[in-house]
Amino acid sequence: MEGGIFTYLIFIGVLIFGVYVLCFFVPLGIWFTAQLSGVRISLIDLIDMKIRRVAPAPIVRSLIMAAKAGIDIQKDSLEAHTMAGGNVENVMKGLIMARNKDMDLSFRVACKLDLAGKDLTKTSPISNH
Repeated sequence: MEGGIFTYLIFIGVLIFGVYVLCFFVPLGIWFTAQLSGVRISLIDLIDMKIRRVAPAPIVRSLIMAAKAGIDIQKDSLEAHTMAGGNVENVMKGLIMARNKDMDLSFRVACKLDLAGKDLTKTSPISNH
């Protein structure tokens, strides 16, 4: 009888550990938010980001902003900018502001400005390009 209790305790321990690992590696909340916002990103992509130590939340928020503004941007481009030390949300806000003001600002130029330390939410860095 004691062997049966021990087996159940091991099973419960493994189950709790599995749930912890699942919650840590699989950002279900971010995935769910993306799905509700119309951004199609897979759980595998989000887990991949976590493994590569790229924060998935700013990427997904930027993809949502882009989708709502009608800007076509690739997840991989945002990841690359993040890995280069850039702020993807700053870039996306700058692109949206430039688009709303009928300014021609490419993603590449916005990334360069962001990496140079420019705040793209201000009008002055955008108007110079």
